[in-house]
Amino acid sequence: MIEIVFNDSAGGSLKLAQHYGEGKYCSGAVGVIISHSDGSKPTKAEIKTAQREYEEKEHRAWEKAVPLGGDSTDVFSFNLAWSVGSIADSSVGLERLTVLERLFSTYPENVGKPAAEELYQLAIKNLDAIRNRAENGETLRMWYSNQPDEICGLYWLMNLLESWKNSSIKVVLVKLSE
Repeated sequence: MIEIVFNDSAGGSLKLAQHYGEGKYCSGAVGVIISHSDGSKPTKAEIKTAQREYEEKEHRAWEKAVPLGGDSTDVFSFNLAWSVGSIADSSVGLERLTVLERLFSTYPENVGKPAAEELYQLAIKNLDAIRNRAENGETLRMWYSNQPDEICGLYWLMNLLESWKNSSIKVVLVKLSE
């Protein structure tokens, strides 16, 4: 299954979900913030209790989790600011690179331009990989929400798939809850 998202945060979360709940639970460092309406400072006992409760909650979630499965190499992110500019490109075109360069123009030239180019080149590479795998029978599962970059990215990719003129490509859409 090819997993497709339209922002890097969703991509990271999806990679985590693939194996969340597998193996032995390992707790990490937990920080909590406690505030009292009267402005008084929490006691060490209150902080310890809050940390313990949070760790117990996380452990229960781990135990109940059903890993999604798959491999991180199956996750493709198109983090290309789809809500800005035209999404009519029939690929990841130069128009998208121009949009990214404009958005990153607030950074110094030696930072913004290379970052835009890197996102653009990765998107081209990802699109080629997806097309090859889809044409070899793998299913595309696209995760999206009503967040503007995600819904615009979904429309862009669905339009692109239609232009490939391959009716055997299988697509599953997963709309995330609000």
